[in-house]
Amino acid sequence: MMQFDKNVPMPSAREEYKSYQFDRMEVGDSFYVADPDGKTAHRIQTQVSYQKRYGATAKRFTTRRVGDGIRVWRVL
Repeated sequence: MMQFDKNVPMPSAREEYKSYQFDRMEVGDSFYVADPDGKTAHRIQTQVSYQKRYGATAKRFTTRRVGDGIRVWRVL
């Protein structure tokens, strides 16, 4: 039988976005995240897509698979 936990606070979706610190990046900056199983890359690409679609600023980012990970660049 499954045990349920009560009163565990749920982190906001924004907190995950902030963990990658996109807001601190300048044009030309990039970062690499190793991702052998492909799950982290999908999460980062989702965050970049969210920023592109709903971001309050004119900042733009792009991602590329590099080896066994993903690299994110700020392009605007």
